[in-house]
Amino acid sequence: MFYQTSISDGLSWPSISFLVLIVAIILIAVILWRRYQSRQLLMLRISELEALSSAGRTIVESQQDVEALCELIAYQSGMIIDNRTFQVGIFAGDKYQIVYWQINGVREPSRTFDLSKNRGLVGWVRDTKESLLIRDFEKELADLPVNPRYVSN
Repeated sequence: MFYQTSISDGLSWPSISFLVLIVAIILIAVILWRRYQSRQLLMLRISELEALSSAGRTIVESQQDVEALCELIAYQSGMIIDNRTFQVGIFAGDKYQIVYWQINGVREPSRTFDLSKNRGLVGWVRDTKESLLIRDFEKELADLPVNPRYVSN
């Protein structure tokens, strides 16, 4: 013998329809929220790219000496990232000359370093041609791609 259940034994069709409607509304809300987050991230990236594009145009159009050009790079970078501790340098063989150098917002004099014996982070950047952004040196020290030549205050 077969046992047959009826709708009246469990959920009614209006109840099932209501549950389906609630699930559909929740799914739509999740999809809309993700689209909103994606759009916000996209808008942020677009503004960063516009700032980089503007900086690139300014640099290309400038007819300045190397030191003024490095200051311009630092200024334009400050529009995108926190550059209170920042440097712009030039490689020449195994030498690295910091043309623009600022530590905690205080301008430092230009210096030249010999990278022939210990390349450190700067040598790694030059050799790999990859940028390196360190937000918190002390926290990220163990995760850096290479040991720095020195650690200072």
